Amino acid sequence: MSDLYHFNMMQPWFIGHKKCPFCQDIATHFIGNVSGEHACRECYQIYLETQLIRANIKDWAWERFRLALSSLGTMEDRLLALIHYRRFQGVDSVPGFLIENLGFESSHPLSQYVRQKAYEVCVLFTGSQKILETILAMTEYGSWQQKANLVMVAYGIDPSDPKVKQFITHIGNDPSPNVRIYVADTIRKDKTAWARKLFQKLQFDTNPLVREACGGAGKNYGRLNPQKKITPKVTPIKKKTPSYSTNEIILLRNFKFELHEKIYDRFLSHIPALLDKKKYSKSALAALKINTKDSCVRLLAAALKNRVLFHTIIEKLPKPVVWLLNILAFEYEQYDFQIAEQKLLQIMENDLSEPVPVMPLKKAMKEDPAYFMFKFSRNWSSYTDEPDCIAINTSLYPVIRKLLPILDFGSLVSYSDIKDKVEQIHGDNPAIFRQLPIILSFIAQGNLKFNKKGTKILAGSLKKMAMVCKINEFYGTDVNELSYLKTKLLGEFFSCIPPWKPEDLKDLPGFIKNMISQYFSFTALKSHRSRDIFGHISRQIRDYDSNDQEKEIREDFKELLEQLPKNKWVSIFQLARRAYYDGMDFNPFPEWHEFKKLYFTADAGYRYSFQDKQHVCRSSVFDVLTLPFVKTMMFLLGALGMVDLGYSTPENTIYRKYDKSWLTVFDGLKYVRLTAFGAYVLGGKKSFLIDLPAQRARIEVDEYKTMVSLFGDDPIKRMSLEALGREINRSSFMVTYQSFLRDCHTSGDVKRKIKFFRDNIVKKPPPIWEGFFKEVLTRMEPLAPVQAMAVFRVKPDKALLILLTTDPVLKKMVIRAENYHVVVREADVSKLKKRLVFLGFFAG
Repeated sequence: MSDLYHFNMMQPWFIGHKKCPFCQDIATHFIGNVSGEHACRECYQIYLETQLIRANIKDWAWERFRLALSSLGTMEDRLLALIHYRRFQGVDSVPGFLIENLGFESSHPLSQYVRQKAYEVCVLFTGSQKILETILAMTEYGSWQQKANLVMVAYGIDPSDPKVKQFITHIGNDPSPNVRIYVADTIRKDKTAWARKLFQKLQFDTNPLVREACGGAGKNYGRLNPQKKITPKVTPIKKKTPSYSTNEIILLRNFKFELHEKIYDRFLSHIPALLDKKKYSKSALAALKINTKDSCVRLLAAALKNRVLFHTIIEKLPKPVVWLLNILAFEYEQYDFQIAEQKLLQIMENDLSEPVPVMPLKKAMKEDPAYFMFKFSRNWSSYTDEPDCIAINTSLYPVIRKLLPILDFGSLVSYSDIKDKVEQIHGDNPAIFRQLPIILSFIAQGNLKFNKKGTKILAGSLKKMAMVCKINEFYGTDVNELSYLKTKLLGEFFSCIPPWKPEDLKDLPGFIKNMISQYFSFTALKSHRSRDIFGHISRQIRDYDSNDQEKEIREDFKELLEQLPKNKWVSIFQLARRAYYDGMDFNPFPEWHEFKKLYFTADAGYRYSFQDKQHVCRSSVFDVLTLPFVKTMMFLLGALGMVDLGYSTPENTIYRKYDKSWLTVFDGLKYVRLTAFGAYVLGGKKSFLIDLPAQRARIEVDEYKTMVSLFGDDPIKRMSLEALGREINRSSFMVTYQSFLRDCHTSGDVKRKIKFFRDNIVKKPPPIWEGFFKEVLTRMEPLAPVQAMAVFRVKPDKALLILLTTDPVLKKMVIRAENYHVVVREADVSKLKKRLVFLGFFAG
């Protein structure tokens, strides 16, 4: 048979009543090609579609795809674009090009096949509402084939839409009898008033061919392949089985049902009893109760049009199959078998119900009838003929997305359910209230130091904060990346809060609630950006950071938290999937120009044994963006006491950093539980009381020397005094210039320290302290850098030294000369060199 590059040399179809050498059936339409071989049209189209699927358009740019579907496109490119349309289906202008090809006309033998594929693409297009809106907005139409196909597509997408009814009624008055025939065939079985009225009108059409079609002959015309010329058959063909609907035809073309007997017995045999008896004759219902491939097709098609019937099938499927349907329907259309299996294991490990044995997916696809909704998908760019991907059957994909029931959260009952599945449980709620005043004071005194870019807290500063504030960490300090995670999260969060006053800390739960409320409403903590969570993502462009996107992410996360059941453990994987399937992907990179350049450096795992740079794409958004965001934020809320955490050593079985067992350091999180304090912060409780011992201590400021004393035990006040002075004894601190200016790096740090003294030690200090502060401010910036000055080392030449001190021109340019060095203004450097050349000393 022909290869793709022989498209332009194909011979026209010819009539010949003979046996096809491939299917052995008697056929009348044959194709000839350059090699002289022949095949019936059906066999050739099956072969052709196989060749088109194997072709690869990964290197296509949008411009080539657009050209392929335009009037200038070649037949080869046009069919390749229609087969692999999903690569560009997110582009807004694609529906217009697809609709244009519904009326494709050419002398080429495959022009009919182009219209057929365009029809199938429009019906199966993800987001079919865009197709429908484009059709309804059209004011001009092309050939009669396009009008006929437009009617079938619009009716197939939403026959109940009033605009669709108006559109079909309008096309039903088209001058072309061919169009009217297809309108009649489309609405033939529709029992609604508008359809019956239009069909009755067409039954009395002035054209005899239209009347004949309405009388029954019209159903013999092909619905998917409207021909340019219609030749009514004189002798009607008696069909052995009732005609198939459009959905049934699509299922027949895409399903093999190799295990149809087992499929019928286990998953479809109950459906005939649930069907509406008014829509089926007794003989039709009796036929559906017989275990045949035809019954499987018709019952599955009926279930796909009825949510209740479809859910009865889902209830009979094993858990792994339902999970796999959700993964392929909502995360990505197809996955490598290895990744799909790892995702299933990931869910199964965190599902605490009775374990379900699962055979390898490739084997299950061939032997287990429960996997009848899936298909093998091949990566034709590889050198192996083995299928390496799994996907939902093409004809089911858009319907399953609409009909699949919402995933269960997998709520747990007690601590005993998860204690053996995690290494650690973090749930010390009171700790944050003891630590919070110390943390805020530590940050207010400027003890939290960042790198030069201001994006990362220095390791030494984290260590000091953890020690001073007595923060109990999530992990030990054996692994550098896992050290001080809790301190880091708290430091980053509270360093972004607005200024506070000591009286604000009288109600510590209320203080945290107010901060969280301002975070979610985006009225404060605006510098605590969501994109900072994704440190594993490279090539981020800060210019694309969007406040609108940040606000949307915070609102989505709040909505997710409000869905948490109270005092019940929840799998973090199920929680993140629930958010992702509801459209909350927590992606802070909405601009395509930035998103397409993002990548993460990962361990290539089973594919290779070396470091791999993997670009972020739609198939990895859940694992690389959504899940890391939810895990990181849950660790932050755990540090704030809003949720309890069940976690282990971080490990990621799908994507991981090179030479690490994780993608992010928060990959160990497995379960979360909303605490009573978390419910209070989110508005689920009106009040929250804490029982903390009152700190009774007072500070006295000496009136005759710069010394302060602490009477009593208060860690916050002690930390404040330690930052100001040198400890003389357990209760007294001497403040000197050296101790006061310690840890100050800028004049702003000095001024903040003086303000902190007035706000937290004494508002009106004695005169000796006022004099001390005045002197500190006066002595600031003793050295001022001088711009535009150049320093040169002079060659120890006696004649040169004499010239530098005696020559009147050189003396004007040299500001200072000492110890064989001279200082010169940069503006005079070139003059200095010219003068030296004039005096016989070359200076390059």
